[in-house]
Amino acid sequence: MSEIFIYDHLSQVIDAFGDVPFHEAGMLIVTNDLVSSYPSYDKATDLYTMMLDNLGTIYQQLNAGVSKSRLESQDFINQRDMDK
Repeated sequence: MSEIFIYDHLSQVIDAFGDVPFHEAGMLIVTNDLVSSYPSYDKATDLYTMMLDNLGTIYQQLNAGVSKSRLESQDFINQRDMDK
């Protein structure tokens, strides 16, 4: 579910700015090297393709019931009812 949340916000950033850093972003804390920490920009079309592919997989998993059991305690509004 958190991946869906990230993709929602990523799509809004892409719509506002176009190409954005994603795959290499946030590496300063890992490498501790400021010079090499500037990420390259991922193409918006590539990011949308990745998101749609991953969302298709997530949909199949949710539809198959893989993650439904964990949603009940976390889904305060719909209580795990996927039809809502």
